[in-house]
Amino acid sequence: MNTKNLEKIIFKKTKKSRFWGGIAIFILGLGLMAIGGRIFIGYMTASKELTKCTASDVDNGYYKFTDVWSVVGEYGYDNKGTGYVLWVINEEDPDKSFFMGMYFSEKDVPTAEKASAAFWDAYDNYTQSTVYLSGAGRVRDMRSDEKSAFQDAMHALYGDNSYVSNAVYKTLEYKAFPRQMSFRDWLMVVLGAFLAVCGVIIIITMGGGKSKKQILDKVVLSGINPDQLASEITFGKKYGNIIITQNAVFREGFTPLLIFFKDMIWCHGKVTTTKNKAFGVATVSTTKTYAVNFVDKNNKTSTMMVKNPSQQDQIITAVHEAAPYVICGYNEDIAMAAQKNFRDLVNAVEHRKYELEHPQPEPQKEQYIFDQTTTEPVPDKIKFTPGSYGLQDSAPSEQQKPLGYDNSSTQTSLGYGNNNVQESDSQSLNIDIPGSFDSSSLGDVSGLSNTNDYTDGIL
Repeated sequence: MNTKNLEKIIFKKTKKSRFWGGIAIFILGLGLMAIGGRIFIGYMTASKELTKCTASDVDNGYYKFTDVWSVVGEYGYDNKGTGYVLWVINEEDPDKSFFMGMYFSEKDVPTAEKASAAFWDAYDNYTQSTVYLSGAGRVRDMRSDEKSAFQDAMHALYGDNSYVSNAVYKTLEYKAFPRQMSFRDWLMVVLGAFLAVCGVIIIITMGGGKSKKQILDKVVLSGINPDQLASEITFGKKYGNIIITQNAVFREGFTPLLIFFKDMIWCHGKVTTTKNKAFGVATVSTTKTYAVNFVDKNNKTSTMMVKNPSQQDQIITAVHEAAPYVICGYNEDIAMAAQKNFRDLVNAVEHRKYELEHPQPEPQKEQYIFDQTTTEPVPDKIKFTPGSYGLQDSAPSEQQKPLGYDNSSTQTSLGYGNNNVQESDSQSLNIDIPGSFDSSSLGDVSGLSNTNDYTDGIL
């Protein structure tokens, strides 16, 4: 069975929508990964070790540091963390060491407190012991209040302004990796990675993927010619992305769907009403979405979204016209039968389908044809109503005997025993014979064979 032409028509829009959809999902995934893993990315791409910089070299951005930090005192705190005065020891030239701020988040404050306590113990005991820290972080400019607190702390340490020349009014936000990233950051990274992988899969399977195999298997089982189905889809009734053909309903697009009428039991509309929310609180406004549900013989429901109720009604009407045996519309009785006695519903639809496909012949009606002489066109078929078809004079009380029958017969020439005279639709055979009727006046009528001959003899 050659299905190339059918595949081209069915999956034409699928390839395009899947390709661009996959690209969009992949880019979205990369964006979430970049936002969630910004600290990790900054740490991994940091080109400088902060301890190799001088005061004039420190810019905003990410830096690494390894065993070269000394916490020398606290200069302020807030409800999220604490700021400390940090002494950056230059590895290459200790004389170029400088002071700057370092902000520890609330979870990391105990680490800073231990480092600060160790430093002051060494200072008080006149030892050369220095506390070192390792990690990475983002350098930013100090806020105005933060800068003022930092200057006050430095005055308390040195009592003069000798520190100003080797101070940097910037703050390093410290977090020990992997706690540099919060739970939300990790969640965004995982979600972004998932979306990126999905985008790649969608691009690879833009030919249709799993839905392609399902549709082609349905076509094979249906027995319909693929070229015929392709033609039906091409010239079918289209409502948005839904096409109604002679044998099936087809949804084109990202995930195509094909349902044959011979497998369909019930078709009905569905309206979903959603309450809108503002800042998490439900409002009086609502949003409605419209769809058409198709229930097959296995009691499986396939839903196709539509734009508005008018399109919904048009699709249901088109299904009814193409497959009048399918139940179209919704009411509670049908819904209850679908839940409790679905097999009876299937049997009813199949019985109705059989009746439509095998109509009983109507009983043939008798037809009568006059053979009468006339100068006007006479129809071949004349419809009769009950009445007598003999000759009648002007006196209603004297019923004349039909010509060609003996006096004992009461039958008309067509075999109907009626007492009233009925004219045909085209011409009446009423002849008014005044006075009493004498059969001898007809002359010799033995050679006349039908009503017309008798009439000619009279006339």
